Amino acid sequence: MKKYKTYKDSGIEWIGKIPEHWSLKPLKHIVECNRESLPENTPKNQLINYIEIGDVSADHGITGFEKYEFEKAPSRARRIVKEGDVLISTVRTYLKAIASIERQFDNYVVSTGFAVLTPKKVDSTYLTNIVLSNGFIGEIISLSKGVSYPSITSSDLLQIKVPFPSSLEQEDIGAYLDQKTEEIDTLIAKKEQLIKLLEEERTAMINQAVTKGLDPNVPMKDSGIDWLGEIPEHWEVKKLKFVSEVVRGKFTHRPRNDTRLYGGKYPFIQTGDVAKAGKYLSQYSQTLNELGFNVSKQFSRGTIVMTIAANIGDISILDIDACFPDSIVGFYPKMGIINNDFMYFVLLALREEFYRTSISNTQLNLNIERISNIHLALPTFNEQSEIIESLVKKLGEMKLLKIKLKEEIILLKEYKTTLISEVVTGKIDIRQEVLN
Repeated sequence: MKKYKTYKDSGIEWIGKIPEHWSLKPLKHIVECNRESLPENTPKNQLINYIEIGDVSADHGITGFEKYEFEKAPSRARRIVKEGDVLISTVRTYLKAIASIERQFDNYVVSTGFAVLTPKKVDSTYLTNIVLSNGFIGEIISLSKGVSYPSITSSDLLQIKVPFPSSLEQEDIGAYLDQKTEEIDTLIAKKEQLIKLLEEERTAMINQAVTKGLDPNVPMKDSGIDWLGEIPEHWEVKKLKFVSEVVRGKFTHRPRNDTRLYGGKYPFIQTGDVAKAGKYLSQYSQTLNELGFNVSKQFSRGTIVMTIAANIGDISILDIDACFPDSIVGFYPKMGIINNDFMYFVLLALREEFYRTSISNTQLNLNIERISNIHLALPTFNEQSEIIESLVKKLGEMKLLKIKLKEEIILLKEYKTTLISEVVTGKIDIRQEVLN
């Protein structure tokens, strides 16, 4: 793209060279910081909409808020924001919690962990793009102090110098980047929607295959089971306990945080490990020693495992021998009756049924009896193999498409951040683009 005719050295590494007619200004000369806060004598029952650091990200802006009465709100819920302000997190700066305040968040309250910048002598949109640039974010992180909880003071933040073109150019840059980033964000959103549709299609494809088979013209019969509906006439309806042994993990030692149990050679799989795994599970974050091994249950490689507490119905196939707590069950399909891979796909299709039949106390929970008495549709052993072969092929194609879409999204996000950085530091002259 077009560049400016002449440049000069800014003397600042993250900025590099800037157009000859641009200047540099510290933030403190062009913004006000933390201009307005809720006073301590605010009425106790006054409702406030509170934005926490976890509700903000550089990629997605403000994604949520909580509604509180003032007296019940966190003590850090004090800073008032107005449309056009810019939020920059001064704590846990590696989270990159940075966003501009749009109209729908006008007069909300944010954490004192934010520096609230109010444009004074700078265009609001230009300021937003400056602080969202990779170089500026990197500067914040480099100036932060602390290892486990890095932070930057507002005074240090305000000392950071930024490129400063004329007011007209700031407006042009803001308008140009608004248009371009909106176009990029629209493309990203379309690709994310395609991924979501692929996930829905994947679920529907598995459900269709394990309840209706592959032949759309086969005679059907009523299964008598709500979740199954009609099934091929020659298929059987069986309770899960008649096609597979269901074994619950165990971890009998109390308390579980006893450090004497951990740090050995035995992998100890927990619900979060199953949730993160794909079809095959081999990664884990905890191990047991001999003492821990003796109070837990070990499942062998090839066992289908499923979470029955917290996130119910996360399913994977063990690619290692590992120990398990009682929040996970293992399935041992009966040889000659049901294929291991077919069982895996059936369990994926059963996930909603597991939710429906779970016991709800403080959290969703399943037990062996309820799992064992759930019904499934059982085709012949040969037909199971045909279904598996078809699903593996089609799901593999979908997986490759999903990977391609995710790679395209990453490239679009990288292009967006690069474009913002290049434009706000003057590496690209967009003035003619705006006129056109």
